Order: sequence, then structure tokens, then C-alpha cells
Amino acid sequence: MPRSAVNSPLLSCFRYSENGEEMDAEELHQFIQKEQNCKDFTVEQCKTLIETFEQSELKEAGKLSLIGR
Repeated sequence: MPRSAVNSPLLSCFRYSENGEEMDAEELHQFIQKEQNCKDFTVEQCKTLIETFEQSELKEAGKLSLIGR
């Protein structure tokens, strides 16, 4: 795997997911703050992202799919 892929923010999101398949708002918040360096981003904003962009049944559970369900 190329070195740039190992350091990719996309791959690093799996470290914040408890099961490697989805993230709740708190896990997404940790990822955005630490990996994207957005220190002012809130959990509420993460919930809005999930409500706006998640297309699977996970939206009802307040979760974001990482594997494209």
C-alpha cells in the first residue's frame, strides 16, 4: 500500500469507529476534531451531518456508514 494511503484521513476514520463500519456523532466528532483539525466543530454539527448525508437505515440510529451501505 502506498505510504500516502496509510496516512489518508479516509483510512484514519476507521480508528474512531467502534466496529469499523459506522460512526455515531461522538465518534465522528473525535475524528473531525483530531484528524481534520476542526477544533470548534461540535457534536451537534456532527448530528446534522449524519441527518443530512447518511442515506441508509443507520440515519435513524444517528450513525454514519463508513462502508457505503
